[in-house]
Amino acid sequence: EGLPDGYRLVFNLYAIEGYDHREIAELLGIGESTSRSQLAKARRMLQQRMGTHAVHHHAGQASDR
Repeated sequence: EGLPDGYRLVFNLYAIEGYDHREIAELLGIGESTSRSQLAKARRMLQQRMGTHAVHHHAGQASDR
């Protein structure tokens, strides 16, 4: 089972595509705080499923852009 759609979309936009929370909020019509919250929840869910190292390593690479 994957992430809920909103969590997955925010995670992909932030961690993979390199958008910031302001941009994500504008694209999705949500608040910046909602974007941050959904990203945090997505990371927690992924950490539980994949292990802590994999999520932090990948997300750290994307934020270096």
